[in-house]
Amino acid sequence: MPPEAAGDRSVSALERLPLELRRNIYEYLFDTHGQVRPGIGSTVKAFGLLLVNKAISQDARYHLYSTNTFRVAAPIDGGCFNRIGRFNSNSIRKVVLVFDSQSTKFQTHLRYMQTTLRKRCTALRTIEYEFSLPLAAREILCHMTARPMRSIWYYFKHLQVITIAVPERSPPETDETLYRLLAKQSKAPLVVCQFIGAVSGSSARQWLEIRKD
Repeated sequence: MPPEAAGDRSVSALERLPLELRRNIYEYLFDTHGQVRPGIGSTVKAFGLLLVNKAISQDARYHLYSTNTFRVAAPIDGGCFNRIGRFNSNSIRKVVLVFDSQSTKFQTHLRYMQTTLRKRCTALRTIEYEFSLPLAAREILCHMTARPMRSIWYYFKHLQVITIAVPERSPPETDETLYRLLAKQSKAPLVVCQFIGAVSGSSARQWLEIRKD
């Protein structure tokens, strides 16, 4: 057997495929087309592929964590970013944070999750905030734009979109000054505010977009 052929034993058949074809395979195996929790393990079709070898594992894990949207309930899921490891958490691009906005510790939970993301998910492109119970939009935004939050938002340098889903008891109240402040201090070029009718249970939504000039 030629020396080069013998050396190829350590290279899997998957690694010999062109990169674009490998990505197509990863997309079929790992894209959930929905929202999942970090540390999804057996919820993907071929979790065993991550154990083939170091090169394939890193390649596949990057695709798994960078292309899916991860849904995290605050604060109980905050530790999941530590459990999945730094490489995986730093590969995450999209996160949905779910808050009980009527909790007495709402502001503490918000700050905790922001701090956790800043430390563990440095490549985030999109963050969506979902508030599970009716709360005035202005009250939520006042918490998010308060002085203690500004130093945290400053570190999300790669953010492209912030989406805020706010259930309203009554017709949406908008305070464009607060939205613009959030866009400015977060460095995100687009803040999307989504108001969801909570009283009637209707799916009607109103959008407010703030784009930086």
